[in-house]
Amino acid sequence: MSQVRFLPHIRVGLLLYPNCHQSIWESLEMFLPAELRLLCHQLSSTPTSQLPNLTPTLVRNVLRCQGPLSSGGNSGTKSDASESSVLVYKLKTQVSTLLFGKSTEGRFAAVVLIKAIVAVGGWEVLRGVESWVRGLLSVLGVSEPVSKEENG
Repeated sequence: MSQVRFLPHIRVGLLLYPNCHQSIWESLEMFLPAELRLLCHQLSSTPTSQLPNLTPTLVRNVLRCQGPLSSGGNSGTKSDASESSVLVYKLKTQVSTLLFGKSTEGRFAAVVLIKAIVAVGGWEVLRGVESWVRGLLSVLGVSEPVSKEENG
């Protein structure tokens, strides 16, 4: 039990119902962590110039959102999956806005958040973020490789 992070009310549930399968309690926490809502709120309400100072907190919140980021909206109840996919979409949009913005602070925060989101979300996140790759390459000053079809 010490290896898995639980919300306080889930810990109480495990103490009250020790014979209940642990995955049931884990799934309650997995779908809509409060950190996902908080993350979206912080990104929308924090001035871009203050984001580098908030980056460690933002990354900690991303690391706690593995369920919604890696599930692709395929698990849980319909309402949870729907709300989860809306929040994940909002998060990706906010990060994209920062990455393609003019602010150095915003681009820095976006690069750090993209690293954390991809690490946590895995393949599910990578499937839909081709624009992030182009944005990261432009931040690094690397030109995109020219494909063989374009060379003729």
